[in-house]
Amino acid sequence: MPNSPDVVVIGGGIIGCSTAYQLVKRGMKVTVIERESVGCEASGVATGMISVMSIEDPGPFLDLARASFELYKTLAPELRDASGIDFYYGEASWLDLAFTEEEEEANRKAMSWKKDLVPRVTWLSDDDIRRVESRVSAQARSGVFFEGLAQVDAYRLTLAFTKAAESLGVVIRYAEATGLTTSGDRISGVATSTGDVGCDAVVLAMGAWSGLIEPWIGMPVPVEPLKGQILKLRAPGPPLVGNLHLGSFYVTPKLDGSILAGGYDSKVGFDKRARDEGTYRILGEVARICPPMQDAVLVEESTGLRPLTPDMIPILGPVPGLEGAFIATGHQRKGITLAAMTGKVMAQVVSGQDTELPIEAFSLARFGNGARIKGDE
Repeated sequence: MPNSPDVVVIGGGIIGCSTAYQLVKRGMKVTVIERESVGCEASGVATGMISVMSIEDPGPFLDLARASFELYKTLAPELRDASGIDFYYGEASWLDLAFTEEEEEANRKAMSWKKDLVPRVTWLSDDDIRRVESRVSAQARSGVFFEGLAQVDAYRLTLAFTKAAESLGVVIRYAEATGLTTSGDRISGVATSTGDVGCDAVVLAMGAWSGLIEPWIGMPVPVEPLKGQILKLRAPGPPLVGNLHLGSFYVTPKLDGSILAGGYDSKVGFDKRARDEGTYRILGEVARICPPMQDAVLVEESTGLRPLTPDMIPILGPVPGLEGAFIATGHQRKGITLAAMTGKVMAQVVSGQDTELPIEAFSLARFGNGARIKGDE
């Protein structure tokens, strides 16, 4: 059909919109299919840190994050100019705290290889911590201070990808994708609640809902939702020096003047309700990290369902055995950080170019006939 797109991207989160933007820049006609609204799920409520700090080991996942972090330096101003949206991209710091000997030893090990990943890394004694940020708890015995990281407003960044893509001709179609149409062993289109859309290729970027595509492609897609609960706070005093981090919990000053706190994750299926248990746990940990935050006012609670794979590494690349089908999902807590380079490598592989980074480690084929999520019984 003459008016059909070359590529349909299913999913209007930041991964889908980043991919659509990179595809249209390569001269391809692109339609994004989104069932509700752009950025309405995890992309719209993420903390918005752009860093490699929470990746535990060197390897392809870290390489992808590093490349994405670097790409944002040129991509952020490009998106801002193309979209006209200020998504508060700017520098951020990260202070990993240790309250126990075990946490201190873990920080020393992490620092031994993370020190080469960011511009400035400093080991802080307990006295050093108080000089850097006097409001940190006296329980903190040491910390690792990472400077020169970046942050954004995640929802506004998702909108910027979308607006920039639309300015180049990408069409956003609001409908529910219900399946794929094929001709032999290759893609011929996407079935939706408002009719079929013909195309030569499809990118499946459905986040936590990626498991729905198993019957479409005839193979397991081991992705489940990991719910994260985030609190927006307002507190007196000057902005915190940076993201204060203890274990999985954090309190983060944003460039728009707000404060975000989180770290409470749970596997509860597709239940997106904010839980009192999570709220109290986060508030308690924030007060433990930074006691003056006990005076903070709770402004808003939100939750997001992140796509989690069994090995906690994304799924990127072609769908085995179905020509023209590609998948990009499983970014768990790192979707904002990884979005820039994910969109670029997905556009490269869809358009038949060599990818800037090797992506074999991210192949869906690594799961064979299926895998279980870590922690499942």
